[in-house]
Amino acid sequence: GKSGKIYVMTNNHVCGLEKQGTILGMYQGDDYVLNVIKHYPYNDLCVMSAPKTAKSVFKIARSYSICETAYSIGHPQLEPLAISIGELSDTVMTHIAIGYNLDPKECQGPTYSYHVDDLPPIAQIFGIFSACVRDLEANSSSIVILPGNSGSPTVNIYGSVVGVAFAANESGTRSYHVPLAYLRDFLNDL
Repeated sequence: GKSGKIYVMTNNHVCGLEKQGTILGMYQGDDYVLNVIKHYPYNDLCVMSAPKTAKSVFKIARSYSICETAYSIGHPQLEPLAISIGELSDTVMTHIAIGYNLDPKECQGPTYSYHVDDLPPIAQIFGIFSACVRDLEANSSSIVILPGNSGSPTVNIYGSVVGVAFAANESGTRSYHVPLAYLRDFLNDL
């Protein structure tokens, strides 16, 4: 952050929806309780205080280019550390289904929309009568993102963060990352 403090940034859906709270983290083999500092629900970001022993940090990139090679680091499906490589694409608007057949009260937030009457007819065949959807601006890429990769940094070949992974399409051919501009704005507020 511009204050010089070190933070842990991840997805808002990883931190939970509470305004304040704590999350259990692991750093270099030790467990830590991290305090949630700030949520940015418009683009699924959350920041927590870093452990006092944190020394390794990623720098935030100044920019990136379409077709630039990048990779995502994480623990998909609670597996050991994995690295996925791909190419960055342009910014797109994503529509991500959060849940089906939910009560409208369970689908509230600045980027959420509740759908009942505008679902395709085939949805009812599969037992889907309502859907909660998030509409977010995202950078897309060919990097493989799996469940458990949420909050993973998307890093260019120079080791600078160009995004934060948060979703993939159902076939796994496109992944979505919080755009660099949103990361920079978010950190400038800290």
